[in-house]
Amino acid sequence: MVIVAGKYGLDPSEAKLAGKLHLIARQLREREMIAYLNSREIRLMSRLPDEYKRTSYLTGPASAWLALEELDQRIDSLFRGIREHTLLFKKANALAQCLFISTVLIRMPNEDPRAAVLMREFLAGRGYKVLKALNKREIDTLEKTDIRRIARISNPDMGDAS
Repeated sequence: MVIVAGKYGLDPSEAKLAGKLHLIARQLREREMIAYLNSREIRLMSRLPDEYKRTSYLTGPASAWLALEELDQRIDSLFRGIREHTLLFKKANALAQCLFISTVLIRMPNEDPRAAVLMREFLAGRGYKVLKALNKREIDTLEKTDIRRIARISNPDMGDAS
């Protein structure tokens, strides 16, 4: 996470903290997460199609709110980065993109040479090539939700739930 943060020009300690906090809402069941967010993300939840009301998409906003309310993490860029890392928002900040790309690239099997190529491209500052490659489904190991979320960074006109 710290290496990827460096490519985005982010504060390494903030990126490391975001990396630790971005999944804290995974402890909630899907119903609990939806109920929790219904009172905090009224606009988002009212506009969000049912297909996106799943743990994989809602973890970001729920984790951000838990970090704010339960752990008193009040850094705005940290809140936004965690909140937006599942890419439900058209204008995800750099920390959100860093979290997402780190999560996707690290989750790929180490034996996959295509993942190594994409990691090399990313570390060389060519994140747009990584996003483009992932959008074209060149990596078999990605889940469909990952591909949809990546498309939200590289194709901002795809739609916005924010």
